[in-house]
Amino acid sequence: MRRLKKLFGKKILVGAFVGAVIVAFIVVAFTTGGRNIQDQAHANIAEARFFMRQALSEDLKVQFFSGIREQNYQMDGVADAPVPFALLNIEPRGINLIDAQELRGTLKLGEEEKQVTLERNQFGRNFGIDLGELVDAQTEVTFTLDIGSANNPVFTLVHAMPEEAISWEEALDIGAKYFAEQLSGEGVTSFESYVKIITDRDAHAAFWFVQFVTSDGQNLFTVLNYDGEILERRE
Repeated sequence: MRRLKKLFGKKILVGAFVGAVIVAFIVVAFTTGGRNIQDQAHANIAEARFFMRQALSEDLKVQFFSGIREQNYQMDGVADAPVPFALLNIEPRGINLIDAQELRGTLKLGEEEKQVTLERNQFGRNFGIDLGELVDAQTEVTFTLDIGSANNPVFTLVHAMPEEAISWEEALDIGAKYFAEQLSGEGVTSFESYVKIITDRDAHAAFWFVQFVTSDGQNLFTVLNYDGEILERRE
């Protein structure tokens, strides 16, 4: 992807990628008979996080992930046309930020710097901002939190998964194959796919979380190790 960006430019690449997903989405919506379940899973993405970078301190957990998700985000079994996203998320660990409504800082993506304001999640403890763009997985990411001090903390984010981890596409294929019978069963007129990255409590290990929501109300998910091993599933 980095080579393509150099040749064609970031905006063209992102537009072409999302456009290709939209075309696949439309084709599958009208011609599902000759396609296997993996093709349908890829064409009906409600959310796919391509990678996650993170950094930890005693006080904060900082995570950054990018991918695509449906514009009208609803878990209703019908995937809407996707748009790119890049989410910076901060969660307190050793400090209490219950009175804070926002956090400010500088996000650096490669050589590009952005001044960002992260809004508090009114239903949780975390703070976040969506840049609304697709960021290459190899882009170096750092975040400097503005605490009004000469010693503002700097977080250098590294990949949550090891270098040999399977890709999000491979994780989706494994999940779709595992649930193929349910996803193609009688009464299922459509389904949508979710691929996320989750971590353990201390964020020392990361896992693929693959989920399918069907038109008839099924909520199927599986948790995969970085190498594709199925660790947990719900049918």
